[in-house]
Order: sequence, then C-alpha cells, then structure tokens
Amino acid sequence: IMLLSEHLKQWYQRRVRGVLYGALAGLCGQSIAYPLDVARRRMQTGGIKGDHLERYSTMRKTLVHIYQNEGIKRGLYKGLSLNFVKGPMAASISYTVFDYVNHFIEGKESY
Repeated sequence: IMLLSEHLKQWYQRRVRGVLYGALAGLCGQSIAYPLDVARRRMQTGGIKGDHLERYSTMRKTLVHIYQNEGIKRGLYKGLSLNFVKGPMAASISYTVFDYVNHFIEGKESY
C-alpha cells in the first residue's frame, strides 16, 4: 500500500506540474503575442470601418499608430484579460495531452 500511495503521489505531482507549466507557457505566450494579434485585427477591420489609410498598411505602421494614439495598456493590450482565462487553460490542456500521447507512443506501461 505504501508503494502504491508513493507512486500515486509522484504521478499526481507530475500531472499538476505539467498543467501549471502549460498554463504559465500559455500566459507568457498570450502576453507576448497579443499586440501582434491586435494589430492584425486592426489591419483586417480597417477597411470595414473606412479608416484603412496608410497607418494600417503594414504591421509595423499599425503597431506604431496604436502605440502613439492609444498607448500600451489601452491600445496594444486592450482586451487581454479574457485571453488570460482562455490561453493558459488551452495551453495546459495541450501540454497534458501531449505528455499522455507521447508516453503512450513510447510504449511505457505505467505513468
């Protein structure tokens, strides 16, 4: 019984650690890539709003325009809070599934 409980404890710690690392990776990835996503959306919707001038013609010009007119918090990171919920959960699930599938493919009996 002691051996089984120790094995379960180690398994649980690996799972929790994997989920937490995945969540942290998702959080970092979302934080770093989010301004590019904001700029991409501005470039895509600029023509719909009728303000697709020279300022939204390239990624660099779009980022500079958003930064100069709206700033970092209210421009480049506008709406990031919702992605803080979605991103870490999706990344942690992906990493956990990857670990399970990788372990299964390698043919290890116990995990």
